[in-house]
Amino acid sequence: MKPCLANLQGSKAGLPILSLVALYVENYERQMSVVIGQEDYRQRAFNPDHAGGRATHLAGRRRLFSDFAIVKLPTDDKRWVGVRDVLQVDGRNVPNRSGRLLALLQLPFGRAEAQWRELEEESSRFNIGGVRRTFNVPTFVLLFLRSDSQPRFEFDTPHSEGSDVVIDYREVGHPTFIRDEHGDDEPARGTVRANPATGAVVTTRLVVGLARSDVHAQIDTRFAFDAKLGLLVPVEMREQYSAPAGGRVEGVASYRNFQRFEVDSSWKPRQEKR
Repeated sequence: MKPCLANLQGSKAGLPILSLVALYVENYERQMSVVIGQEDYRQRAFNPDHAGGRATHLAGRRRLFSDFAIVKLPTDDKRWVGVRDVLQVDGRNVPNRSGRLLALLQLPFGRAEAQWRELEEESSRFNIGGVRRTFNVPTFVLLFLRSDSQPRFEFDTPHSEGSDVVIDYREVGHPTFIRDEHGDDEPARGTVRANPATGAVVTTRLVVGLARSDVHAQIDTRFAFDAKLGLLVPVEMREQYSAPAGGRVEGVASYRNFQRFEVDSSWKPRQEKR
C-alpha cells in the first residue's frame, strides 16, 4: 500500500476524500465530545472442538445492559474512550450502580479521571471469554482519520462501492494507538466507508493482531442518523476475538437514546439545553 490522499475527490471545493473525511471527523468531535446513551451488549464464548480444532462448542453467554458514555478526553492525544456502567447482567440488576456516569459528568476532568479509569476496568470484569477489551469503543477508528493522525497511516487508493467511498488503512507510525499491557505496539488496519459528498463516516472496521496473547480482533461499527442530535451516531458494534487454538468470543452491542453534553473550559460537562 502507498499513502494516498487524492484520486477520489469530495464535493467541497474538490477536496481529496481523506481531507474531506478529516474535516468531517474534526467537526464531529466538537459536536460529540461527550455523549451518554444505553448499550445492550450480548456476548458469546466458544471453546474449540478438540476433534476438529474449530470453535464450535458454545461455552457461555452474557447479556449486559449499561449506561454507556463516549468521551473525548481533554488530553494531548484527545483520545476517545468508551465507558460502560453495567446496570444489569443477564437480566439481574447490579446493586448501587444507577446514575454513576451522570455523577462523573458533573466533576471537572482532573478530579474524575481516576474514577473514569476505575469504572472502565470494573466494567470489564463482566465480560466473558478471558479476552481483555480496551479498544472496543464504537468511535475509536475516527481518531485515525483526523488530519493530525493520517500521516501515521498508509491508505489504499479510495474506491467507490455503491453510493459510498471505501478506504483501506494500515498503521505504520510508532508508537501505535493500541498498545498491549507491556507498552508494545499493536498496529491497526481496517476499512472505512464514507459519504463521498460530505465525508461522513458510515461504517468502520478495525483489525488488530494482539501479538503477546496471539488473539486476532475485528470490530465493525455501523453509524446512523440520530434526528435528536442531528448527527450520525453508532447504532451497532460487532466484535470477534479469535485464537489459533480455536477459541472465539463474539459480541454485538446496540446503542440508543444518546444524549449530548456540552463541555466548558474546565472539562465539567453541562447537559445540553433543549
